[in-house]
Amino acid sequence: MTLAGSQGGSNPAGQAITVNANGNWTAKSSASWLTLSAVSGTGTGSVMAKVALSSAVVGTNNATITVTSGSVTRTIAVGLTVSAGTLTASPARVAYTATKDAANPAAQTIAITSTGAWTVSDGASWLSLSPTSGSSNGTITAKVNTATAVQGNNSATITVKSGGITRTVNVALTLNAPSSSSINLTWNANTERDLAGYRVYRATSSGAYGAPIVTIQGNTTSYLATGLQLGTTYFFVVTAFDIAGNESAYSNEVSKSIF
Repeated sequence: MTLAGSQGGSNPAGQAITVNANGNWTAKSSASWLTLSAVSGTGTGSVMAKVALSSAVVGTNNATITVTSGSVTRTIAVGLTVSAGTLTASPARVAYTATKDAANPAAQTIAITSTGAWTVSDGASWLSLSPTSGSSNGTITAKVNTATAVQGNNSATITVKSGGITRTVNVALTLNAPSSSSINLTWNANTERDLAGYRVYRATSSGAYGAPIVTIQGNTTSYLATGLQLGTTYFFVVTAFDIAGNESAYSNEVSKSIF
């Protein structure tokens, strides 16, 4: 019986052995990498010989299946050739650049080439991988979540394993300081039936309001103010206006310093 496989790959298909005897018989394998579906029987029977590549070595593996009935013994020589597995991960380095409190950078992909099953892992809270396992050739998507990274330089290592082979991919994330920030404004809803919407005003000194920065139609009671510069204090008020265009007085003023 001649079998072949690749390190880290799928086990070769099992081989059926037919036993013809006029009495009871036993069967055994001489190798841990070769198992038998039945070790005894009576009369005619079938034994499936199965290979576990994980228990074999790269190169030539030899074993013997011995079947005995009474004083009669028959043997089957089994040869298994295991070729060295292959595993690559490309590119060997990926880099991301992002700004704190801004959108996450685009995901990047890593191509896996393997002759067998593989797994991937990383030790960084800000890095996620999908999928984390596969077989043969495949692609890993690596995504960054800047909310769990530190400002400045972040590094991590993606580890890919298949059989006894390990490959690594270095990951670098540069998280720059934010150039601007944002705040979320909320207010109580106006209850007048002819309400048409709200206007939001912003200034960098108290009471110095010009034109509204936004007009909100309907009864939406929140607004995300973006593009706020660091080191600046901002002042905000809100007004309501009706369907005839009449506008209320300013609401209470609120302020926020951006650091």
